Amino acid sequence: MPRRQLVVCLCALALPLGASDALIEPGLRLAVLDTPHIHALVPFAEAELLRPVVARFEKIYLGMAKDAGYTVTRPLTVLLDDDVDFHNGFSFVTPFALVDIELAPALPSSGIFVGNGVLERTFTHELTHHLSNDREPNGFRRTMENIFGRILPNDLLSDIFAYLTIPAHEFSPSFWHEGCAQWAETVYAPKGSVWGGRGRDSLTHMVWRLDAAEHAIPPVGEWRASYQAWPYGNRVYLYGMAYLRYLDGAYGGRATVWQLIEAQEHRWPFLFNSGVQGPLGKTHAQLLNEARLALDLEQQDALATLRQQPITVTKRLSEHDGVVAAPAWTSDGRLFAAIDPIWGRPEYIRLDAHGHASSAGYSAFAGGDARSLPDGTLVYAETPAADYLFSPTTTYLVTPRGHRVTLDGERTLEPDVRRLRDSLDRLHYQVAAIQLLPASHQALTLRFVAVDDGLLWADADCGKPLTLPTQGIAWSPAFRPGHEQLCWVETDAGGSRLVLSALPAEGKPGVVPERTVLAQVRGRIIHPSWSADGAYVYLCADHSGVANAYRVAIAEPGKLVPVTNVIGGVIACVPSPDGKELALIDHDRHGSYLARLPNDPAQWPASIPQLALPFPAPPGPATPGQQRAAP
Repeated sequence: MPRRQLVVCLCALALPLGASDALIEPGLRLAVLDTPHIHALVPFAEAELLRPVVARFEKIYLGMAKDAGYTVTRPLTVLLDDDVDFHNGFSFVTPFALVDIELAPALPSSGIFVGNGVLERTFTHELTHHLSNDREPNGFRRTMENIFGRILPNDLLSDIFAYLTIPAHEFSPSFWHEGCAQWAETVYAPKGSVWGGRGRDSLTHMVWRLDAAEHAIPPVGEWRASYQAWPYGNRVYLYGMAYLRYLDGAYGGRATVWQLIEAQEHRWPFLFNSGVQGPLGKTHAQLLNEARLALDLEQQDALATLRQQPITVTKRLSEHDGVVAAPAWTSDGRLFAAIDPIWGRPEYIRLDAHGHASSAGYSAFAGGDARSLPDGTLVYAETPAADYLFSPTTTYLVTPRGHRVTLDGERTLEPDVRRLRDSLDRLHYQVAAIQLLPASHQALTLRFVAVDDGLLWADADCGKPLTLPTQGIAWSPAFRPGHEQLCWVETDAGGSRLVLSALPAEGKPGVVPERTVLAQVRGRIIHPSWSADGAYVYLCADHSGVANAYRVAIAEPGKLVPVTNVIGGVIACVPSPDGKELALIDHDRHGSYLARLPNDPAQWPASIPQLALPFPAPPGPATPGQQRAAP
């Protein structure tokens, strides 16, 4: 990358397309990092940390452009944002080309989680949109574009010019756009890494499997971003991925898919269905029917494999078509959890064993997992509702009296808490959390908190955070009850491991305690939770191809005992304080939901069947061209 003086930008870049009105907040200082083919705008204070990231983007851009047959004529503008605490990316072609990536990570329970390399995968995704939508126009379009530019339609005349100048691929259905981008994530995933893109992800296959279980693979008309039922318009992603995965497997691989993208670009806008007739001799309508049939047959085979062991049946307690976060047990035996309903505002609720819910009075825009102590203390991470798009996530603690206090320290995720010795007028806690750092880094931190829990209100004083040494990327800290120990998850290119370590001794923060690896898998480990006696840790993992709950005895590290064998996917398993029940997050066709299950080892499966998550799609029994109605 050539050396270049950093430039300070004070601007507000407003685009009428995208998820937010302003990509750059007024007054934000940015630096410019240029490579031969990328013009990157990055947070000024993070420029040197992000320079290697931009250099990797340059290599990815050139490699994918070569495969796509795309000629780079001008540098691509890439904006790296660090304003929010959730991960996302955007691509714009009209009125000019720009790729925007949020630097914050995606949590392990997310469908876009990558154990490592999240920025590279998101850039690959958004770059696919750029390579497909920003193709060099034909002669007529080029002439119109040189005269009028790329016009955003807002009246009849500009509608006409937009139709004549905007690249045709932009008018393709959303499922095609997102299917292409996720297909690229998968085929360009690093060789040898466990994290192979969403085409190989257990939570993607889970949705296909749940629909197939009820013979309800949705028609193409419901593969749209405006579809309001769970998963919130994600059908354009999930089934767009299924379609491109099928085309890759049935019709010739990577080169063929790029050829299809090129063919779509040379159609007139809104003539999507006939766009593949040249390369494949079929319409999209014919190919989509083939893909739906093949997907149904594949998932029926997967269901038969899972049913070789008894299926764990869980009862939905929370409402349909919403998204829930990991719950905590309250002192009266209810569950406290964040829920994002299909209609209405996200909030924390309290839910009893019969499914009766009441609002806890706290917003839940961050959808943070909750933890609890037997005395009624609750802790969770949340983004202030007043400005949730640009406010940093922070940690909140609810005292035994029910008072909520804000703990110092912004950008903290996945907190856990333990009660220390108490003085006459204060409650003393220790809080472990994941702290987001500049340039997409993060750290596992500890801090001491003293709370004045008065009759009417509470105040908290927080000490400075202490960073604990970790290997790989740290997630989901959980204190071991009754012991001076903490466990957490670490991810790297090989998968995930659950680590147990002694807490640093007071006065000796520089001494590195010994580590014990309790579990290690080629996949996710999600939300470890302890039994009250500290003898067992419950966790969720998806190395079998399905996310299920497991238990590990501290006396037998490395031995994962399966707790569930589900059709959907379990991404949280939290034992009650008395050990008699387990609180779960499972999935059905209506999304994630809270459930309670007796903690009875006699009902646990002997083993978990192994599901392959193949990519591209395996060839089905029907040869391409045989038409048989899919469910």
